[in-house]
Amino acid sequence: MQLRQMSNDQLFELYDSDLVLRIHNQQNLRGARRLLAQFQAYLGQWPPSKELAKGFLALYTDRKPLTLYTYSVTLGTFMRWYGEEMDDLKLKRPKTMPPYVEADDIDRLYEALGEKRTHKGIIERDQLLVHLARRSGLRRAELANLEVRHCHDGWIEVRGGKGGKDRRVPLANGVNQQLQAFISGREPEEKVFKLKAASISDKIRQFAKKAGVPIRCHSLRHHCATALLERGGNPEAVRQLLGHENLATTQQYVALARGAMREVVELLEDDVPGGYTGGDQHRGDDRGQPGCIGAEHNALGDRHLMSWEIVEQRRRNEELLQEQIRRGEEKARRMSY
Repeated sequence: MQLRQMSNDQLFELYDSDLVLRIHNQQNLRGARRLLAQFQAYLGQWPPSKELAKGFLALYTDRKPLTLYTYSVTLGTFMRWYGEEMDDLKLKRPKTMPPYVEADDIDRLYEALGEKRTHKGIIERDQLLVHLARRSGLRRAELANLEVRHCHDGWIEVRGGKGGKDRRVPLANGVNQQLQAFISGREPEEKVFKLKAASISDKIRQFAKKAGVPIRCHSLRHHCATALLERGGNPEAVRQLLGHENLATTQQYVALARGAMREVVELLEDDVPGGYTGGDQHRGDDRGQPGCIGAEHNALGDRHLMSWEIVEQRRRNEELLQEQIRRGEEKARRMSY
């Protein structure tokens, strides 16, 4: 049966099979189904059309730009499947930044977990949960699904991550030792933390409130990504560690990791005392003779050599990131033809 000969009930039921095959993340799948059910109700008995689709989207112009963009992609994909391209509707994905998470706030959360008055026997578990999330960047579902057999010395396996994908995540020595001690003697198929994903979120929200810090479970993942990039981590390595689909997602954290820009600006704090007034006595000697301004400049150059090396490393990382994003976009365009 041709799509245009179907009733709306038949049409949306058929498209749901396409959704299930394409969208593996259950939360995203529920969101797409909810929006399409609202669109079907909006249509009534009228067949889908570009004009009606745009009229439906116009009802949500008061939503956040990223939400509206997501709605437009979901609806646009449906209309393309139906055979009605929405070429004249081009919403750009807004460039947003994840919230910056202060390390001190996570420390206060960690301390609040250690000050429990009841259930003191699970303090070690809860603190390890926060520490592992902070150092590995695992999502809450990945933490909930982590089994003892997935924890190896120095690294862990993430099985069935977002989109059903697996990956390896190396661990720093400190958190690795804590994890190995915690799982020692336990059954291989036992869940490490014995908490569901929703319970992990509730626990962190509860103790963040107690500590007076604006932290949720995903904040720990944000902190991990930002901290790695601030220390000059390779963007591609960070992408693989976090399990991002493409570098564009990792790029969101680059804007937060602008420590190098701060270092450049702070070079002005070491300006010559009293300012430059001209004359040979202020220029000093290229050899840096004692008592000359030239000597002060040589000292400044030595002191800031490391700063400039960090700036250069981060600049190269950002160039690499942009080049890989460009290649990914070109590949996506070729595949769409």
